[in-house]
Amino acid sequence: MISRDRTSLAPRIAIFAAVIAGLALTPALSAQTVQNVAEVHFGSGGVEFAPVVGHGTIVLTVSGPDGFYRRVELGAGESPFFSLFDEAGNVLPDGVYRYELTVGPAELRRREALDGTQGLDKGSPGPAVVGTRIQSGAFAIQSGALVDGSLQEPDPGAAPGGGSGGNRLVTKDVLHYDDVIITGSLCVGFDCVNGESFGYDTIKLKEHNLRVFFDDTSYTASYPRNDWRIVANDSTNGGASRFSIEDASGGVTPFTIEAGAPGSSLYVEDYGRVGLGTSTPVTELHIKDSDTPTVRLEQDSSGGWTPQTWDLAGNETNFFIRDVTNGSKLSFRIQPGTPSSTLTLKSDGNVGIGTWSPSDQLHVDVTGGNGGVSIVSATNLPQLTLDNTAVSSDDGKWRFRVNSVGNFVFTHADTNSTSPFVAEPEANTNLLVLSGDAVEVTGRVLVNGTQVHPDYVFEPGYELESIEEHAESMWAEKHLPAIGRGAYREDGRSTVDLVGHQFGIVEELEKAHVYIEQVHQELQRKAEELARLEEHTAKLLEEKDAQIEELRVRLEALERR
Repeated sequence: MISRDRTSLAPRIAIFAAVIAGLALTPALSAQTVQNVAEVHFGSGGVEFAPVVGHGTIVLTVSGPDGFYRRVELGAGESPFFSLFDEAGNVLPDGVYRYELTVGPAELRRREALDGTQGLDKGSPGPAVVGTRIQSGAFAIQSGALVDGSLQEPDPGAAPGGGSGGNRLVTKDVLHYDDVIITGSLCVGFDCVNGESFGYDTIKLKEHNLRVFFDDTSYTASYPRNDWRIVANDSTNGGASRFSIEDASGGVTPFTIEAGAPGSSLYVEDYGRVGLGTSTPVTELHIKDSDTPTVRLEQDSSGGWTPQTWDLAGNETNFFIRDVTNGSKLSFRIQPGTPSSTLTLKSDGNVGIGTWSPSDQLHVDVTGGNGGVSIVSATNLPQLTLDNTAVSSDDGKWRFRVNSVGNFVFTHADTNSTSPFVAEPEANTNLLVLSGDAVEVTGRVLVNGTQVHPDYVFEPGYELESIEEHAESMWAEKHLPAIGRGAYREDGRSTVDLVGHQFGIVEELEKAHVYIEQVHQELQRKAEELARLEEHTAKLLEEKDAQIEELRVRLEALERR
């Protein structure tokens, strides 16, 4: 910024002239034009918002009297419309309604749900949206009808026909080249009158368009030069009665207080504690309300992410987290009076239920009373999953579950169809008892697997090894291929898979019958071939005999000559 030294007026005038010349050559920040998201049109049935920027999603939220709230989300090419009537067809109550328009890009970004770093880096922008992303304003309903918000209060300094001054006395500007000190109070505005009553007010702004503009004329690029404005009330018909601080250079309003806001809506006390609804905050942030104080976390689509809204709230029945976007589901709840350490999450990753010192990944402590773990489902299959992720694929993932007919099953989680263990509700007591090194079965043992009988050997597509291949494997491995090699424990005792052993014997027997049939067919083919050879040989002998007889006759004839 330029120096505030007042020792010489001439240098300051020269610098001021240079500043004016520089501003004339480059656009001033305070003169930036910020494009709105949509044009607002008032009709007899409601308010239409016609987008003037390219967008994907567009969200309209409106709040009003008596806790009124309405949210409309539309897609690309659609225009939001706020109806004057509720769902029952009744006119909405009179009062001022605040609206906010948020536009998002045509394509939303996706983030991985399990990546805890996502969302921490705020420096990564979303897809670009043409124009501003958020537009806010207000309109009013009076006597059951919309107030025409397109009308604006006239500039009190403008004359009806153009010019300046209106019906006021036209005066010249007064320029002071020294400090101005007023020992009394100061009234500024076209409605100030002689004998103005100030009370305890030192400065009063009095007219129907109240604004205070902070125009920073710094011309050096490295100095801060943003312009700001204090605004009291909208200038549009039906607009909001508000006190706002505007970023005049950026064209946004970061701070607003509406008329009628309750006392201590925002209170910062001398220790830095902030109260919302209270002037006596006892924590860094203290929220006080007569009915369910709530904190809302709303992600809109302006950053390119899918919209999502969460609420954190509490009342006399519970503290809860509400998923507003998905049907206001209450995913997490704590009831008043819940015992200490009901749920504990420790830094080592252990989870405790009923204990502050869990000794395992999940530790349930029911000391002092009966308790347990219940998994209840009225629509799906209740289950408990055990997953060893160190095992490749899903081989290490198993589930204990109760199926649709009430059976308790132990199921492989990869397909949910492999259930090596099933217990039916009608099973007898102690049907299977494991004691020491013995397995006691008090009932029958039935084997009803999908391949109890190896009849696939007779299927047309079965690839049966040749007799030579079978024999080669048998002599090389010293066991029949389907029965397998004998198994032995570390202590030297053999183990037998009874079902598999029996299965292999039957398979080898069936293969043997196939081989017998193959040998029989081969012998039959050889016999038929031998018969054909014998028949052919007989014919050759007959032909040879005939030839010999013919030669004998000819020889005798020659001898008689």
